[in-house]
Amino acid sequence: MENLKTMPVVYAVGKNYQIIFVAKCEMIAWANINGKDYFDHSNGVIRSRKTTHIISVPMDELNKAKKYTICYMPVFTRRPFNSDVGQMVELTFNFRPVETETIRIYNLTDTHSKIKTPVQASSYNEFDLLIMAGDNPNSAQTIEEFDTVHQLAGNVTKGEIPVVFARGNHDLMGDCAENFNEYTPTENGKSYFTFRLGDMWGMVLDLGPDRQDNYEGYNNTMCGSFFRKEETKFIENVIKNAKNEYKAKGVKKRIVVCHVAFTQKYSYPFDVDTDLMYYWSKLLREKIKPQIFFSGHDHATAVYYKGGKRDSKGQACPIVMASNPHMKLMKEENIDKFTGGLVVVDKKTVTVTYNDNENNISGMEKFSLKTGEKIE
Repeated sequence: MENLKTMPVVYAVGKNYQIIFVAKCEMIAWANINGKDYFDHSNGVIRSRKTTHIISVPMDELNKAKKYTICYMPVFTRRPFNSDVGQMVELTFNFRPVETETIRIYNLTDTHSKIKTPVQASSYNEFDLLIMAGDNPNSAQTIEEFDTVHQLAGNVTKGEIPVVFARGNHDLMGDCAENFNEYTPTENGKSYFTFRLGDMWGMVLDLGPDRQDNYEGYNNTMCGSFFRKEETKFIENVIKNAKNEYKAKGVKKRIVVCHVAFTQKYSYPFDVDTDLMYYWSKLLREKIKPQIFFSGHDHATAVYYKGGKRDSKGQACPIVMASNPHMKLMKEENIDKFTGGLVVVDKKTVTVTYNDNENNISGMEKFSLKTGEKIE
């Protein structure tokens, strides 16, 4: 691990896993699963210049193998011929796919470049899947800030369980925001996609900029409405392909992950594409019918139910917000505290428990997986 800045992280994207890690030096890298190599390459050229390595591997192959080997060779000088490279290093990691009927999920959203306290909060729990629903770096001002995504996920999972990642609004703020998709898990460069883990199907959505495009502070640098209209076509195509998506054989659980809970009511300039958000909500409610909506943005630990005070567009299901970075506490008292959430989904119920980095339990809620109604 001496040449690696982060542990490998296994992100779920579509029908593949994307194994991502950050290196300390230039290197060529690949993953080996059951004797077959999968490369981080650019049309046949193995990458070495970019130190964030993204290796796509078939989900089914890694699920069967339950282990993978990261192989790398440091590159000292790259030439047309006879490049100067170091000895090959192999690092093998065990992997535990989501296979059980009861799925234990830990949620780390809005970590805002914090590493220590979110890792501590997660360490008190055993879980099968990590969900990171955006604002994990505090901004996109430098490429190095993107490393915190993989540093956090790597420290939590040790490369041994899947991770689902969604982009947040802070991930669009800064000089390097346009490069974010090159350093984080996407499907063909798009920050929205579906995935399947065991009997759970999921869809990652991305609201994009959280303010209207004419917001003075953006100074004409955002095209969020255009982006969301493109994403709408994606949602519609998922519905057209329902038999291979959320209605596929064996699907028993359906979730949505999006940083901003767009079913809520927002005031200007945060009321982005209101009519379109009504349409998204309708598509979820009437067609996809998810059972859990993982969100963040509000720095809250709460479950918001259908028809409640936060529901202004017709929620399809309960919205789970299970991460609080306690930014006010950090600013006013210089105390680094983080509260995350363990979400246990079995065949009938969803139980959400909030714990902080000292394992203080601040609350627990339970609701029906079938009806979405709160269980007292």
